[in-house]
This record gives sequence, structure tokens and C-alpha cells, in this order.
Amino acid sequence: MTADPIAIGPLPDMDPAVPAPLPPQPACVQTRAEALLRAGWSPVAGGPGGGEAVLAVSGSALVLTEVATLVVPAGCGAILPADSGSGVMTAADPLSAVVRVPLDEAPVPPVPAVTVASDFARMLAAETTAAPAGDSPRRSAAAGLLREELARGRPGGFTLAEPADLRLGRVTRQIWVTPAAPLTVNEAAALAIMSRRTFTRHFGLQTGFGFDAWQRRLRLLTVVPRLEQGVQVTQVAGELGYDSVSAFIAAFRRAFGTTPRRFGRSAVRASALAG
Repeated sequence: MTADPIAIGPLPDMDPAVPAPLPPQPACVQTRAEALLRAGWSPVAGGPGGGEAVLAVSGSALVLTEVATLVVPAGCGAILPADSGSGVMTAADPLSAVVRVPLDEAPVPPVPAVTVASDFARMLAAETTAAPAGDSPRRSAAAGLLREELARGRPGGFTLAEPADLRLGRVTRQIWVTPAAPLTVNEAAALAIMSRRTFTRHFGLQTGFGFDAWQRRLRLLTVVPRLEQGVQVTQVAGELGYDSVSAFIAAFRRAFGTTPRRFGRSAVRASALAG
């Protein structure tokens, strides 16, 4: 199931050919959304007032929150707190399908998390969205079970902390848009209008990563949709600027615990089962 797309149009200071950003969000979410729209991602309508579960039925979804960006590959789900200020976007793929399920009456963890969704979790998502609007006990029961099932799922490792400082956010947005052109620490500090020392200190405090490690992980996350679509590992490694395929495979395995080829196959299988 897919959510209806939101109505979008150009903003006065944006290229008319570029879609407008998501509806009002916290500033650190809104600016990231605008950058990702330019990079080809598409917004998904929704956004209930309480917590919610997001399941990527096919294709990848990006969940933007005030504290993190979550990449939700096909066959995975995310549980989001009510106050996370979240926006959801999908890869530029007509086959992408995302289910958003309100979890207003179920306890939701305080920190956004991505887990590998079981077949049972996908069935619960379908049951929750299919339940009649007036059938609140049935819907609530399914939502509660869905939360528990996702919480029990194996962590996917697809969450990346985002800096709250908008100056640092200027740097992270640049990397999301041009992942094949990594920045040096000096370039990133200049973009944030900070000294190198101040930049590295604040970036580490706000993200939990050194800048180089954070940028490397983000660049790997950006190729998740490409691998799901069956693009050859050799091509993906070249697109990211890796000198060798083996170096890309090693970096991917360190980040996500599996090889790019195995990941791509599991994503395709999850999409087929969901369909």
C-alpha cells in the first residue's frame, strides 16, 4: 500500500522544476528535505500526531527526524516517537511503496530505530491499514502487536545521527546531495564557517562520530536504493568513487554486517514477498 502523494509546488526561491519541500517541519528536518528533493527523493504523505511505524514494502524510504536520518530498506521498518518531527521520503522509483501506521495507543521507544521486518510484521501492517476506521479495538490491537514485532526485529544498522546545529547541517546536506564527492575536514569546516578544531569538536559531540567516519557511513547509505534495484556492485562502487570494488565491499560489510550482493538479493526477495 502507498500513501497518497502530498501536493507540491515551487517555492519563490527555488527552481520551478524542483518540487517544494515537505509540509512544515523543524528547521533541521525541513532543510534536509529540500536538499533530498533536489537529489531525486519524493515525499510521502502522512504524519499522524502520535508515534508511528514506517514499513518499506518495496524500494527504500528515508525518514528524517530532528536527531537522525533513517534509511529503511525494503523489508525493514522503523518505529518513530511522537515528537521526532519526522518526514518520510522514498527513492525516485515508481515501484517504491511505504506503509505508515499510527501507534498512538502503543508504547513507542524514545529513540527512532530501524529493524528488519518479519513476514508477521508486514501482515500486521496490512491488517492495521485495512481495518475499518470505526474498528478501533482491532486496529489498536494490530498496531500494538506491530510495535512489539518491530521492536523484536534484528537491528538493521541504517540509522545515522544528524547534527542539530544548522551550520553543521549545511555540511551534511551537501554530502547527501553529492555523495560521490566527499569533503575533506577543512572543506567541511569552511562550509560550516567554523575553524577546523571547533567543527570537529561540535560534529563529534552532536553525531557520536568523527567527521570522516560519519561521511563514510552516509555515502554507503545512499547506495542502498541502487543495490535494491539490482545495480551491479562494480558500478555502485565506481559511482561512490571507490578505487577498488574490494574496498567498497569491505566498507559495506563493516557498516552493515553483510556484503552488497547479499544485501541486494535480500532486498529484492523482501519486495517480492511483500508484493
